[in-house]
Amino acid sequence: MKRLVLCLFPLFLTSPALAMTTPIFAAECAGGVNAGGFNIDTDGKGGLYIDGKKTKLKLVNEDYWVGGDGKVTVDIMSDEMGLTVSYTGKHGANGMCVIVSE
Repeated sequence: MKRLVLCLFPLFLTSPALAMTTPIFAAECAGGVNAGGFNIDTDGKGGLYIDGKKTKLKLVNEDYWVGGDGKVTVDIMSDEMGLTVSYTGKHGANGMCVIVSE
């Protein structure tokens, strides 16, 4: 049993949750904060910020992340075409975010 634990321990050190990185970008959702919407950005280290407040971000797979603050859920997808960012808010409000910088 002790050998099994020692063999599996390195796997925990290299898990995606510990090594999560995200694309670095800034986006405006629902017109941005000046139009009654909100702004999001990432720090490249797994941090997602909605209007400057850090929120939770979860790595779903190497090209897909989900995060939010309980009021808004943000989906971030990366593929050969680039980034796609969308949101879902209260009462089913949803839409695509406009990436303003990468």
